[in-house]
Amino acid sequence: MRVYPEGPTATGRIRWQRGAVPLRIYDGNVKPLAVYSAIRLGMFIVALALLLLMGFDWVWGAVFATVITFALSIIFLGSLRQKAADALRQRVEKPVPDTDTAHEDSQIAAAQRAANDDE
Repeated sequence: MRVYPEGPTATGRIRWQRGAVPLRIYDGNVKPLAVYSAIRLGMFIVALALLLLMGFDWVWGAVFATVITFALSIIFLGSLRQKAADALRQRVEKPVPDTDTAHEDSQIAAAQRAANDDE
Protein backbone atom coordinates (compact mmCIF):
# COMPACT_ATOMS: atom_id res chain seq x y z
CA MET A 1 0.00 0.00 0.00
CA ARG A 2 1.37 3.41 -0.90
CA VAL A 3 1.50 6.29 1.51
CA TYR A 4 1.04 9.84 0.24
CA PRO A 5 1.31 13.18 2.04
CA GLU A 6 -2.02 14.61 3.05
CA GLY A 7 -0.77 18.15 3.47
CA PRO A 8 0.85 20.44 6.02
CA THR A 9 -0.48 20.41 9.54
CA ALA A 10 -0.54 23.27 12.00
CA THR A 11 3.04 22.46 12.97
CA GLY A 12 4.20 22.73 9.37
CA ARG A 13 5.00 19.04 9.10
CA ILE A 14 3.48 16.77 6.50
CA ARG A 15 0.98 14.31 7.88
CA TRP A 16 0.89 10.97 6.05
CA GLN A 17 -2.29 9.12 5.28
CA ARG A 18 -2.57 5.51 4.11
CA GLY A 19 -4.46 4.79 0.92
CA ALA A 20 -4.76 8.40 -0.15
CA VAL A 21 -4.64 9.32 -3.82
CA PRO A 22 -1.47 11.17 -4.89
CA LEU A 23 -1.89 14.84 -5.68
CA ARG A 24 -0.46 14.37 -9.18
CA ILE A 25 -0.33 11.33 -11.38
CA TYR A 26 2.76 10.97 -13.56
CA ASP A 27 1.75 11.78 -17.13
CA GLY A 28 5.09 11.27 -18.90
CA ASN A 29 5.83 14.93 -19.66
CA VAL A 30 9.23 14.87 -17.98
CA LYS A 31 11.13 13.34 -20.91
CA PRO A 32 11.85 16.59 -22.86
CA LEU A 33 13.17 18.27 -19.72
CA ALA A 34 15.31 15.25 -18.83
CA VAL A 35 16.78 15.08 -22.34
CA TYR A 36 17.51 18.82 -22.40
CA SER A 37 19.13 18.70 -18.95
CA ALA A 38 21.21 15.62 -19.82
CA ILE A 39 22.52 17.21 -23.02
CA ARG A 40 23.42 20.42 -21.21
CA LEU A 41 25.15 18.49 -18.45
CA GLY A 42 27.08 16.50 -21.04
CA MET A 43 28.11 19.69 -22.82
CA PHE A 44 29.30 21.13 -19.51
CA ILE A 45 31.35 18.03 -18.66
CA VAL A 46 32.99 18.01 -22.10
CA ALA A 47 33.75 21.74 -21.96
CA LEU A 48 35.14 21.45 -18.42
CA ALA A 49 37.31 18.46 -19.37
CA LEU A 50 38.73 20.30 -22.38
CA LEU A 51 39.45 23.41 -20.34
CA LEU A 52 41.15 21.40 -17.59
CA LEU A 53 43.25 19.58 -20.19
CA MET A 54 44.28 22.97 -21.58
CA GLY A 55 45.64 23.87 -18.13
CA PHE A 56 42.91 26.06 -16.63
CA ASP A 57 42.40 26.09 -12.87
CA TRP A 58 39.28 24.07 -11.95
CA VAL A 59 37.40 27.15 -10.65
CA TRP A 60 38.03 29.20 -13.80
CA GLY A 61 37.44 26.10 -15.89
CA ALA A 62 34.03 25.64 -14.29
CA VAL A 63 33.15 29.30 -14.83
CA PHE A 64 34.22 29.26 -18.48
CA ALA A 65 32.56 25.87 -19.05
CA THR A 66 29.31 27.31 -17.70
CA VAL A 67 29.51 30.30 -20.03
CA ILE A 68 30.41 28.10 -23.00
CA THR A 69 27.60 25.64 -22.25
CA PHE A 70 25.11 28.50 -21.85
CA ALA A 71 26.08 29.99 -25.21
CA LEU A 72 26.05 26.66 -27.03
CA SER A 73 22.68 25.70 -25.57
CA ILE A 74 21.19 29.03 -26.68
CA ILE A 75 22.54 28.52 -30.20
CA PHE A 76 21.96 24.79 -30.75
CA LEU A 77 19.31 23.61 -28.30
CA GLY A 78 16.50 26.09 -28.97
CA SER A 79 13.95 23.54 -30.17
CA LEU A 80 14.72 21.16 -27.32
CA ARG A 81 14.47 23.99 -24.79
CA GLN A 82 11.09 24.96 -26.26
CA LYS A 83 9.81 21.37 -25.98
CA ALA A 84 10.95 21.24 -22.35
CA ALA A 85 9.29 24.59 -21.61
CA ASP A 86 6.06 23.44 -23.29
CA ALA A 87 6.04 20.23 -21.26
CA LEU A 88 6.52 22.17 -18.01
CA ARG A 89 3.86 24.70 -18.96
CA GLN A 90 1.38 21.94 -19.80
CA ARG A 91 2.10 20.18 -16.52
CA VAL A 92 1.62 23.37 -14.49
CA GLU A 93 -1.44 24.72 -16.31
CA LYS A 94 -3.30 21.43 -16.72
CA PRO A 95 -3.04 19.37 -13.56
CA VAL A 96 -4.24 15.82 -14.09
CA PRO A 97 -7.54 15.35 -12.27
CA ASP A 98 -7.85 12.18 -10.28
CA THR A 99 -11.03 10.24 -9.56
CA ASP A 100 -11.01 11.18 -5.90
CA THR A 101 -11.04 14.90 -6.66
CA ALA A 102 -13.83 14.51 -9.21
CA HIS A 103 -15.88 12.50 -6.69
CA GLU A 104 -15.34 15.09 -3.95
CA ASP A 105 -16.25 17.93 -6.31
CA SER A 106 -19.49 16.19 -7.28
CA GLN A 107 -20.36 15.68 -3.59
CA ILE A 108 -19.71 19.36 -2.83
CA ALA A 109 -21.81 20.45 -5.81
CA ALA A 110 -24.67 18.15 -4.71
CA ALA A 111 -24.52 19.52 -1.15
CA GLN A 112 -24.58 23.10 -2.46
CA ARG A 113 -27.57 22.32 -4.69
CA ALA A 114 -29.38 20.71 -1.74
CA ALA A 115 -28.64 23.76 0.41
CA ASN A 116 -29.94 26.11 -2.31
CA ASP A 117 -33.11 24.00 -2.73
CA ASP A 118 -33.85 24.27 1.00
CA GLU A 119 -33.82 28.06 0.88
